[in-house]
Amino acid sequence: MAVAENGDSVVDRGDEAWIVVKDLPSPVWTMVAALLACVTFMNGTLQGIYAAVRGGNQHAIAAVVLLGLGIAFTKAGIGLRRAATKAAATPGKPLLIFADGLLLDAERRELAPLESVRLTRTFQLTSSSRALMLTWPSGSVVIARGNPFADSIDDCAAALESLGLR
Repeated sequence: MAVAENGDSVVDRGDEAWIVVKDLPSPVWTMVAALLACVTFMNGTLQGIYAAVRGGNQHAIAAVVLLGLGIAFTKAGIGLRRAATKAAATPGKPLLIFADGLLLDAERRELAPLESVRLTRTFQLTSSSRALMLTWPSGSVVIARGNPFADSIDDCAAALESLGLR
């Protein structure tokens, strides 16, 4: 089984393989919240030091506002991380199924023979990372999205290539 951090996985179920897609919050937002928390905490601390040394109301007000924002960003990051952990723990449902040399949808309707299914790496509009796409004569679907901070589509691609996809 290959699992990506964004919730996509290829699950080996004996005589068939499932592509399971979970809708997880992006880890990028957690990292952004952490970065914003660090910046606002540091600036709030500096404003507090200026208020203590120079004795100005504006520095004290800025310190309180910035430290409050730091707390808010920290809580937002913790909430995002908890939501991702909770969503990852839920069982996923199959998006596509590979069985008996066929590509099937979640309701087990035949989409295409395995020989006509192609695995392609495609660019994402808002990311420098690539997405993994399955294409067949009558359709296509993105099954894994990479992100530049932590996740690659290489494990999912390797698992699908082991099934005979090219």
